[in-house]
Amino acid sequence: MGRQNKDIKKKLKKIYNNKCAYCEQKVEQIQIEHYRPKSKYWWLAYSWDNLLCACPSCNQNKASNFEIIKDKINFEPSYLEQIHNLIKKYDEAEEPKFFNPEQSDPEPYIIFDKNGNIKSENKKFEFTIEKCKLNRGHLKDDRKRIFDEMIRNYKSIMLMFGKETAKTVSIYSVEKDNQFIAYRKFCNKLLTQ
Repeated sequence: MGRQNKDIKKKLKKIYNNKCAYCEQKVEQIQIEHYRPKSKYWWLAYSWDNLLCACPSCNQNKASNFEIIKDKINFEPSYLEQIHNLIKKYDEAEEPKFFNPEQSDPEPYIIFDKNGNIKSENKKFEFTIEKCKLNRGHLKDDRKRIFDEMIRNYKSIMLMFGKETAKTVSIYSVEKDNQFIAYRKFCNKLLTQ
């Protein structure tokens, strides 16, 4: 891996807190993921707004999959002047089926259950769940473990301090360094309602 790739990976790992942009798991082996695949959009290979961190599984599952609804934009030399700011323009012109976690907050579109499953009523997010296989067995198991541990903690707090106090306590930390933050927020909301 060249020096430039190492520098890019280091920066992305810091931006994403060593977590995958798609599944939110914290992994040691982070890969540079090109939202628009470099095999199809070679000129965006080092465009900052096209780069994400991904775990090896999400990156492999997504691979060069990048379906769009409208016509593909082709390279024009004038694009190089604005290379780090093209994604929004491209998204509007092409209407990708994949959800871009850099351009929109996925949280309003995510639906979890207490078994760790993830789904969405948003077509882009549902497409992304399917293509990246965000309901892989170990991801669901890890998310379910969070829910199970949260229930145990909630019951302990309820026994010690009562139900009303337990409802006001955020059982699970949603610090940016934690994995599965969206699921942790779901769990907290579920128990404090």
